[in-house]
Amino acid sequence: MAAKILLFLIALTGLAGCRTAGPHTPDQYGTGQQFSANQEEAPWAKQILFIGNSLTFYNDMPATLQKMLNAGNDMFVVYQSTFADRSLTDHARWIGEGRSNMIWPAGREDLAGEVTADVLTDKQWDLVVLQDATLNILIPGLRSSVFNPAVMQLDSMIRTTGAQTLLFQSYPLGTYPARYCIDGSLMSMMAGPNETCSPRFEDSFEEMMVLRRTFRDISHAINADIVPVGDAFEITSFRYPDIPLYVDRYDQHPSAQGSYLIACLFYNHITGKRSAGLEEYGGIPVKDAMRLQKVADSFYHRKQFVRFFNRVLNPGGYMLRSRS
Repeated sequence: MAAKILLFLIALTGLAGCRTAGPHTPDQYGTGQQFSANQEEAPWAKQILFIGNSLTFYNDMPATLQKMLNAGNDMFVVYQSTFADRSLTDHARWIGEGRSNMIWPAGREDLAGEVTADVLTDKQWDLVVLQDATLNILIPGLRSSVFNPAVMQLDSMIRTTGAQTLLFQSYPLGTYPARYCIDGSLMSMMAGPNETCSPRFEDSFEEMMVLRRTFRDISHAINADIVPVGDAFEITSFRYPDIPLYVDRYDQHPSAQGSYLIACLFYNHITGKRSAGLEEYGGIPVKDAMRLQKVADSFYHRKQFVRFFNRVLNPGGYMLRSRS
C-alpha cells in the first residue's frame, strides 16, 4: 500500500521521465561565510543564515543557492555557520540558560556554539535555517533529549533577533533494512533500549514517516515552516533512480545532485518562485538539473500534487502550500 501511494504521488508531480566529481569541503567549514556579490549594491537585501553541519555545506550548497538567487535577480544574501560532525546542540550550547537541560556529548569543543552565538547577534537576520543530523531525529532518546531542546533553544534566540526560523527537513539515510543505535556515554542517560535505538526500517518510506512526524511536531511547537528536503529526496529516488542523491551507499552526504535539489527547494521557499528556467545548474549535468528543478517546483507550484501530499501521504502532518 505504501509503495502504491508513493507511486501515485510521483505520477502527480507530472515529471518527465553520472555521477560528478567528489564534493568540495570548504575551508573552515564555511563558517560565517558570505556568498553574495550584491550586498554593497543592495543593502536592503534580506539576510539568510544556515546553521548546521556538512549536510548543509557539502558541495557548497549555500553558494549554489546564492548563485541561483543572483541569477533570478532576487535580493537575498546567504550566510552559513556550519561545522562538520556537529549537531544543533553544539550550536546551541552558548545560547541562553536552557543548555543545562540538554545532553552534551563528552569531548565536544565549544567553537560551533561560540561562533553561532556571535553570528546570530552579528546582524539583523530575516530567515535562519536549522539543520541537524538525521540520527538525532530517528533515535527516540536523541530526539527528545538532543534535537527538540536544541531547536527550541535556537528558535528562542532567533526570534529575539526578529528573524523567522526555517526547518531543513532531514532526508532518509538510504540503506535498508536498518536500525540505528547509540552507544558509549549517552547510553546511560537514556531511559532504556527503546530510547537508544530507532525502529527497524525496511525501506525509506518507513523512515520518512518518522521524519515527517518529528518535523510536524517541532514545527507546530515553534510555529516554523519546513523545507521538505526529505520528501523531495524520496520522490526523486523513486522517479529518477539514475540520479545519484548520495555520495555513495556508505556515505550519506548529499551528492552534487542532492545538494542542487536542496538549493532548488530553498530557492522555491525563499522567493516563492519556480527554480525551473534558472540557468544556474550547480556544476551538474543540465539534464539532471532540469529534472531536479521540476521535482522541487512540484512541492510549491503544482496544486494537485500539493493537495494529494497533504491529504493522502501526510494527513495531519505539516502542510505544503501551493504558491500558484
